[in-house]
Amino acid sequence: MALKKSVVIIGGGWSGVGVAGSLAYNNFHDYILLEQADSIGGFWKYHTYDSVRMHDLSRLYKTPHDLSEKYKDHFLLQSEVPIYLQQYADYYGISNHILFGFRVTQISHQDDEEFCWTVTGINVGENIERTYICKYLCIATSYCRVPVIPENIKKSMNHFKRKIIHSADYKNPSNFDISKHRKILIIGGGHSSSEISTELTDAGFHVTIAHRSGQYFMRQQDWTSYLSNQTIEKSLQYWRYSMADENFKEILEIFNEQFSEKNISY
Repeated sequence: MALKKSVVIIGGGWSGVGVAGSLAYNNFHDYILLEQADSIGGFWKYHTYDSVRMHDLSRLYKTPHDLSEKYKDHFLLQSEVPIYLQQYADYYGISNHILFGFRVTQISHQDDEEFCWTVTGINVGENIERTYICKYLCIATSYCRVPVIPENIKKSMNHFKRKIIHSADYKNPSNFDISKHRKILIIGGGHSSSEISTELTDAGFHVTIAHRSGQYFMRQQDWTSYLSNQTIEKSLQYWRYSMADENFKEILEIFNEQFSEKNISY
C-alpha cells in the first residue's frame, strides 16, 4: 500500500535538508525526506577527500532561515558540514521526517492525479520495498554524487600506461608512495583540482595541472585576506596548462614518455 505525503524529498545533503528546513520554517510538516545513507550529510560525509572544505564563507552558503552565527566568517571543514546540517535538522525537527537507509529505485508521474508522483524504493537494512505518492517531488541528490570521466579523456586513457584514479578515490597524500609516484598529472581546473594539487605539492610531489581553458588558482587563506582588503603576500604557485579537448591524448603521451612512474587524477 502506497503511503501519502504532500512532499517527498530525495537526498539528505545540503539541498535536501535546506528544502526541509524551509518547509518546517513555514509550519509545513506533511513531508518525508528519503536518504540512502545512515545519517545526513550526503556527499560531504561519504564521498570527499579529507582536506575538502567549503569554497565560500559560510555566511554566503548557510541553509535557509538559519539563525546561527557560529560559522559566520568561516570556511566549513568536511568534518563540520555534517555536524552543521545535523544541528540545523534538530533545530527545525527535520530528523523526525527522515527515513534513513532508503534507496530509491523508481520514480513515475501521472498527469491526471492530485498525488501525481510515485516514488518506490527499498529500505536497505530490512530489504523491504516501500512506495510513496506525493503532490510535489524534490530530487536533491548532488550532481557530484556519481564520479564522471569525460568521454574525450576516456578515449585517451588507453594511451597512458601508468596508474589512473578519479578524484573520488583520493583521500590524502598517503594514497601515494612518493618514492614511486613523485610526478602527478591532474586533469581539470575545478575546486578538487586546486585543493588536491595544493595538498600534494605541500607534501613534496611534483604536480602539473592540465586544464582546457586555462585558470589560475589561489589559496583560500590568500583569498580571505583579499576579501579583508589585506595585501596578498604569497605568489600563485601553480602553472596553468591550457589546451583544447583534442590535445588530451597528446599530453598523456608526453607524460607517458617522460615520466617513469606517476598517477593521474581527475
